[in-house]
Amino acid sequence: MAQSVQAAPGEATFWLNQGLYREGVGDLTGAREAYEQVLTLRPRWAEAYYWRASDFRQSVLERWRAAHPSREPQSTANKAQAALTSAHYEEALLLYDQALAASPQWASGYAGRAATLLELGRYEEATRDARIAAFISILEPTAVVWSGWTLAQVAYHQGDMDTALALGERALDAFRQQSIFGPGTWGASTRGWGVAFHRVGISADMLSQLETIRFTDREIEWLETVGGWYEEVGDLKAARRLYREALDAAPDEVFAAERLAAIGGE
Repeated sequence: MAQSVQAAPGEATFWLNQGLYREGVGDLTGAREAYEQVLTLRPRWAEAYYWRASDFRQSVLERWRAAHPSREPQSTANKAQAALTSAHYEEALLLYDQALAASPQWASGYAGRAATLLELGRYEEATRDARIAAFISILEPTAVVWSGWTLAQVAYHQGDMDTALALGERALDAFRQQSIFGPGTWGASTRGWGVAFHRVGISADMLSQLETIRFTDREIEWLETVGGWYEEVGDLKAARRLYREALDAAPDEVFAAERLAAIGGE
């Protein structure tokens, strides 16, 4: 693993395993350094159960956050995403419009705009933008995943439960099955596009022994949401499967445990 991080210092998964191994042999200083690299390279992973699994990891996260205080986003794109996250939807919509006017090829911008329109109840427009995001997202695989989840929610709000469940499961599959490059990359490497041409990648490019973080707290909520949809249609077996999957990824998740208890889960 030391050779891996030396050869590919920008790959967070290798640093994660370096930290795991050093933690396992009692080298907490080395583990802390490796984990801080993980969080710096992939800050999205900070919102995952992995860091809550032990006091040591929690202390690493707290120290990293103290050293990297959140700052006011400078770009219009970052401001739009921050406004969406903080539920300032009208502001987010305006900022996404400004960002997309400057960069109309920004797939994640269309995905974010679609998510904003969903929250505003403008479902037809949300569907349109989500489909645009998926169409132009060659170099932004996560935009496909995000737009797919938005389409799943649109279908739910419109009463089309079959479509909602199918699209919801597909969005979750992007996290269940992913290459080392993250969600939405299973079966296709983005490297070929970046170099010169499209080349199909190796799907299973991580050995099963390699530790990774598949679900953050946001995707745990997706699992619980789809579980709730299954409850609504009376498929309690599928609902239990989703709630158990949420608990496997985050054993401290209260909602999934409560729903399992309510519908007779173990």
